Amino acid sequence: MKKFLFIYIILIVLIIYLFMPHIVVSNNTIYLNVYDNIKVPSYKIKIFMFDSKKKAYITNNINNMKLGSYYINYNYGIVNKRVKVKVIDKEKPSIEFCGPKNINLFDNKDYEKYIIHDNYDKNIKIRIKNKKSKIIYILKDKSGNKNIIVRNIINKDTLSPLIETPSNLIINEGDSLNYQFNAIDNSHEKINVVKENIDTSKYGSYPLTLTATDKSGNTSTKTINVIVLKRLTPGVIYLTFDDGPSNVTTNTILDILRENGIKATFFVTNHGSDDILKRELFEGHSIGLHSSSHMYSEVYKSPKAFFDDLESVRRRVINVTGLDTYIIRFPGGSSNTVSKKYYPGIMSYLTREVEERGYRYFDWNIDSGDAEGKSKEYIYNTVTHHLSHNRPNVVLMHDIKKNTVDILPEIIKYAKENGYSFSRIEEYNSPIKQRVYN
Repeated sequence: MKKFLFIYIILIVLIIYLFMPHIVVSNNTIYLNVYDNIKVPSYKIKIFMFDSKKKAYITNNINNMKLGSYYINYNYGIVNKRVKVKVIDKEKPSIEFCGPKNINLFDNKDYEKYIIHDNYDKNIKIRIKNKKSKIIYILKDKSGNKNIIVRNIINKDTLSPLIETPSNLIINEGDSLNYQFNAIDNSHEKINVVKENIDTSKYGSYPLTLTATDKSGNTSTKTINVIVLKRLTPGVIYLTFDDGPSNVTTNTILDILRENGIKATFFVTNHGSDDILKRELFEGHSIGLHSSSHMYSEVYKSPKAFFDDLESVRRRVINVTGLDTYIIRFPGGSSNTVSKKYYPGIMSYLTREVEERGYRYFDWNIDSGDAEGKSKEYIYNTVTHHLSHNRPNVVLMHDIKKNTVDILPEIIKYAKENGYSFSRIEEYNSPIKQRVYN
């Protein structure tokens, strides 16, 4: 009787086992690289020999930012299944060199500096083996990931000298090109810079090729632009008008100049009519760039602001007339001190930088005073008193001033009666410059 009872119990247990749900998982152990996202293994719920469409409830305690063992739990009723997840570090540490990977001792690089990177560990063990022709770096993190980096060592000068010079050099017609060209070399030796011969007897723009060779035979070349300028003529009056064009007064000034057969120079802004701008060029006058807005607080708040403003008025002249001019006049002149209020030292920088970019800036040696609202008599007396046959006479006037319009014929009459002639400033004229105070 006991024997049959035992068999009966076994049969019941077997039947329960066979018809009890089972969770079957595709992978019982998962290795997850630290910081990677976990992909939960697929599973099936089996009852006897059949797959159930029922879903298990899945939970986990995984922290993928920390190494260790974790579990994914699958629960279906009273049935539970666990999958082990091991978060490990599989990535090798790496090294970032401060300088090229292959070391040239001749270049005197500070090759001993480097930065070690690892995806997990902060303190990486490093061993360095110095050999005759190489340096071996052996890195190992706490998870046993090992990386070996080899740097080859050479001792040969392979770098060419670096020629230091501005992009543009400006000299006067007939002057010698005495600029001292220098070259920097890793050998710290003095490098001779050889320059081509150019003809400076005639104004214009000329390419100049420079060559430098070090003792190891490494050669570099650089081509710069040499601008040869023609000096302004003594005894000639160069009338210059700033701040226009004006829709009220500029056409009258152009009429006066045409009636007297005089060519002048207009340093323009973005104000006024495009037709007046076209007329200035059509009637043979020179157009220079002055300012887009002429607002000191905007123009001189930074070098970038200045060149943005200059580029704006340059684009206007190109779009309206087709002329790309490189003669400019700073708002307030290069000697202005108002710019110090907005950006100390900006004029010292700009006077160098505009020439580096190929511009020529023109100041004046006779200020008519019309910008200050002076009377016609004051303007006349100031201009005529300061005229000289022994120098060029660059006269600052403003074609937006009514008193300038009214007195201009009298100034022209005086000049002609006293043996002066008139001309315009041209692209390759040598500028009149004032002292820079900021």
